[in-house]
Amino acid sequence: MRRSRSRAAAILVVLVVLSTAGRAQAARLFLLIAADTSKEGGIYLSTGPDTGYVFDAFYAHVPEHQLVVYGMTGGGPSGDLIWDGPDVRFDLDDLGNKLLAAIDTCPSGPDDTIVFFYSGHGAHDERGHFLLMPDQKTSLSRQTVIERIQRKNPRLAVVITDSCANLVDRGLLAGPALALEQPPRVAPLFDSLFFRASGLVDVNSSTEGQVAAGPIGGGLMVLAMAYLGNRPDFRKLENRGVAVEPIESPGVAIPAMDYDQIIGQRFGWSEHGLHGGFDPDKPSYGLLWANAERRLGWPAVEAMLSEKVEELFRTLHPTGMRVRGSTTPQYTQTPQFYSLPKALPPPPPEKLLSLEPGDVILSINGRPVRDFAACRQAIDRSGPQMEFTARDQRTGTVWRLRTELRPSTPRFGARMESAPGGGVLVTRVMSGSPCTRNAVLGPAGPPAPTPPAPPDAGAWSEPIYRPEPGDRIVEVNGRRINDTSDFTRAVKSSPERMTFRIIGQRSGEAFLMRTRLDPPSARTRLGIGVDNDPRGGVRIRYVRDGHPGTRCQLAR
Repeated sequence: MRRSRSRAAAILVVLVVLSTAGRAQAARLFLLIAADTSKEGGIYLSTGPDTGYVFDAFYAHVPEHQLVVYGMTGGGPSGDLIWDGPDVRFDLDDLGNKLLAAIDTCPSGPDDTIVFFYSGHGAHDERGHFLLMPDQKTSLSRQTVIERIQRKNPRLAVVITDSCANLVDRGLLAGPALALEQPPRVAPLFDSLFFRASGLVDVNSSTEGQVAAGPIGGGLMVLAMAYLGNRPDFRKLENRGVAVEPIESPGVAIPAMDYDQIIGQRFGWSEHGLHGGFDPDKPSYGLLWANAERRLGWPAVEAMLSEKVEELFRTLHPTGMRVRGSTTPQYTQTPQFYSLPKALPPPPPEKLLSLEPGDVILSINGRPVRDFAACRQAIDRSGPQMEFTARDQRTGTVWRLRTELRPSTPRFGARMESAPGGGVLVTRVMSGSPCTRNAVLGPAGPPAPTPPAPPDAGAWSEPIYRPEPGDRIVEVNGRRINDTSDFTRAVKSSPERMTFRIIGQRSGEAFLMRTRLDPPSARTRLGIGVDNDPRGGVRIRYVRDGHPGTRCQLAR
């Protein structure tokens, strides 16, 4: 009797998981893309590619039966679901009202997601941020767009705009033709961002008071988010037979006129042959492409997007950008996240949860694991049932988990390596292995951090040291750093004096450093930009001159 009841409970758990996955796969994503591609707007050589990059990113990662694009057939091969309405691509007259009418015609349901993307001029006043329409006279309030989408009562509303937060003229081209194949299943990143989240995501490419830079080839936020090619390096525009209008268009372009070559090398097709250099062996720059197989949450995307936009802005305008009507240059561009979606509820007890690359195993059968060797030994010595704790790389939550190991090798089915600061980093998960079927016993909560011991007098050098690009930061104020989200939170919440541990790229040695941060109101407290590192911690990309990161003390 006891065995039968246990088996029935196990079947029920599987059914719950399958039904949840089924609902996620049945949900649809309704995508509305619009832009000011008018010559009057003067930015069609930037907004046109923006629309192409965003469309391609969704098309390549969301299957046909789940993606419905405004003005195109969708809802499966039969095309039985059409989201139609006024033309917002080629007829830009009265565009504001047409966009609202398009939203009103959306045939979404309560389990679906609506994504609104607009690239064009924008500004803000006492009533908030608004989009300037192509006629350069009428405007569309951001809040109005949000309210009209929320009237449809979708599970998730996403509003993304690439526009200034004060008015400026700028200049660009039509989006590239499409030659991508839609996947059979939604990519993990798109699943976690657009199908698993709920509530509202609302983001603009620049914070209020800033101009959104728009060189020929695309706006900075869209390049950071959805560019398929290598990191844009920006260069003086060369005449490759493309007429650039108006004359006051910026004199630089990204090599993503490379876009056709990228499509050709990745997907076997090309149209124009307008391209500079593209290396297919280098990773794609846009975070939606580079992280397509990772399940990241919106807070992680916020940190990554902000870092990338700042990096592109500094590359394009290393000495600051002169803004029309302003007496001082603009030195940075920071995306404004007005709202993020509701946090996902924790999985119920006994729900089956899979480990994913980036997760960190902290203990096995009640004993901490210091490194890979200790972890492998603990797995080998474990009985058939193994309990362990692991940190979810998407949310930072530490879960207590239980799994049934195999009697033979591989018992667990995860490839791992030692993580900086202790524990083991999951680098690969074998399909169908025990590590993909872990029962959730509840949150464990991270152990209380051990603050660094106060240094003795004279234990620190003069503040003359600076980390170098390529060094890894693995700890801040005694807390282990796993990714850029951890690092951003640690810096923002740090007291004025911050201590951090790095591993030098050249020597491989660990160093303890400290510096006096700028106040929390500063645009950057530290002045160090970082990327995720597969070995754990974050890899330093740059150290900005004149900021606290250049004035560090070294523990002797």
